[in-house]
Amino acid sequence: KVNDGTNAIGLLQRMVDAGNQAPEERKGVPLPTEQSFEYTMMSLANMSNAEKAIQEAERLIQLMQDQNDLQISVSVYNAYITVCNRQLHGKSQLYDKALEILDEMTERGKTNPKASPDPETLALVMKACSLSEHDDHARVLATASLLFSSLEEREPSETSATALTDRAYYYMMKCVDAHHATDEIDDPNGKKDRIEELFSEACQRGLCSA
Repeated sequence: KVNDGTNAIGLLQRMVDAGNQAPEERKGVPLPTEQSFEYTMMSLANMSNAEKAIQEAERLIQLMQDQNDLQISVSVYNAYITVCNRQLHGKSQLYDKALEILDEMTERGKTNPKASPDPETLALVMKACSLSEHDDHARVLATASLLFSSLEEREPSETSATALTDRAYYYMMKCVDAHHATDEIDDPNGKKDRIEELFSEACQRGLCSA
């Protein structure tokens, strides 16, 4: 698996280098595409060295931004967050890293709509919230709740499921389970009630069966 990521990076670099050569000098090497960057990014999720994987992911983002004939897209950014979720699983910095990527996408989307966050992006950041062992539980839960509300606002009705997916509900429930503070006096069943409420809503949208 380590070699898979390394090989993919090497192949992509050959494509990038070919783009800097005259057509007759490329020796049949194709030019990189959006999918080339996306698949290479995804291969980093399998690297055994987490630090190197994150460094390479950051380098790939910059490399794609440097391409004159390509615009970085949401699919590449989503793959980037997926790599972070795998490589930073259980670490406090995962939360901050995911928000950093989301902010970058939002800013870049002002001039490149293809890079704007989509429902999959928000679900992946919610997953990061659920996987991060960040000390500020209230802040993490508030972030996940805000993202979830943003997805809810995109739904035309209480029974539709165009932006909200089963994974979004699952990650939101995981966030509640991991970060909801239990008040044994005023609200001892708060966590349980919220998870049951989310599950009921998911069923109402046809995303699961009770």
